[in-house]
Amino acid sequence: FETAKIQDMKPYFADSVKYDDAHGMHFYGPTEKLLGYAKSDIEGLDSMRFDIIALQSAHVNDKNEDWVNIWFRERRYPKNGGNADTVLMQENWKLKNGKVISFDQYLAKM
Repeated sequence: FETAKIQDMKPYFADSVKYDDAHGMHFYGPTEKLLGYAKSDIEGLDSMRFDIIALQSAHVNDKNEDWVNIWFRERRYPKNGGNADTVLMQENWKLKNGKVISFDQYLAKM
């Protein structure tokens, strides 16, 4: 995402995906549409950087589910100047057959 190669992410997602972002947006639909949203988001920025703090993978035995939980610092640098915005984020990614089927996001302003 931070290199703006949005279409390169497509093989990692199932055909449809569920996404709940930290600002209250709820999405369920084709991955192509979600990647279009991601592309428009990154196009509004001069650059972006993720600093991974920790990640954890987990398998839930009684539900036979695979999850990846990621904690990171996100820095967004807007186009046309302006101040960079830094937030602490946490995301939970649910995988099935090695592909992302859903993820949600939480943030805290620094």
